[in-house]
Amino acid sequence: MPRVFVAIDLPSQLKKSLVKVQERLKKLPLKAKWVEEPNFHITLIFLGEKSKDEIRRIKKVLSQICQEFESETIRIEKIKLIPNENWIRVIAFGVFANKLKKLQAELVKEIDGDAKDLH
Repeated sequence: MPRVFVAIDLPSQLKKSLVKVQERLKKLPLKAKWVEEPNFHITLIFLGEKSKDEIRRIKKVLSQICQEFESETIRIEKIKLIPNENWIRVIAFGVFANKLKKLQAELVKEIDGDAKDLH
């Protein structure tokens, strides 16, 4: 079964800006696999392994919920080291967006996912 998460794609201009930050980070003595530009996104919730039937149900719920939300300007805030600065598995950017937090809460309620920290 595929591992599923709900995410929002980023505009290409923002991705290009994040690539510049990533290029600077690559100069640090880190052993890392870097995410390619097309794969940059904002993760809202992680759902784990789901069957095809469950994925179809989730798509319907997502479609209904997302119709209620309008677009929003987001603010990229700080770099986050996950799980912590002593053992880095993921380097992420914190995001500030009020509507996204509301969307995330609605998704967790309706789909029962594990919410990801946006900021």
